[in-house]
Amino acid sequence: MWWLATAFAQDPPEPAPEPEPPVPIEDQPAIEDQPTPVPEPAPEPAPLAVPVATVTPRPPAVPTTPEPRSGTGAIITGAIFTGVGALSVTDLATCLVLGDGVTASDPDSCLVYDGFNAAVGFGVGVPLLVSGLNRRKVHAAWKQGTVAVAVDREGVALRVGGRL
Repeated sequence: MWWLATAFAQDPPEPAPEPEPPVPIEDQPAIEDQPTPVPEPAPEPAPLAVPVATVTPRPPAVPTTPEPRSGTGAIITGAIFTGVGALSVTDLATCLVLGDGVTASDPDSCLVYDGFNAAVGFGVGVPLLVSGLNRRKVHAAWKQGTVAVAVDREGVALRVGGRL
């Protein structure tokens, strides 16, 4: 805190001298009030160049929709599940007619197991078959509207629809 004590221990600064009043000059003529000039408006800028013709992009000649699913996987899976359901129905019929696999403790064992397998097989297989066939129909319609480039013995040819 020694710096605080030294700051107050110094002599106070001397006051600044008063400025002298301005002396009027009488030999200059008085300035008359003149109207302020109005600025002229700036010239308008020249318009930018306007294009004479606009170029619009052409739509593509080839359809750009993505290829839909062909439905082959759903058809195969649906056929497998439907086949399991059909086998279960035939096994159920054989079991009920011949009485094979019916035990004294559980006489409805054929009905429960084979009935469950048939219901699951048909319940999953038939909708998969239907959706797979619908997908195949949509894919065939999409394929008819596509353009393919084919290379054969005569050279390069464009084919509409079908495979290469």
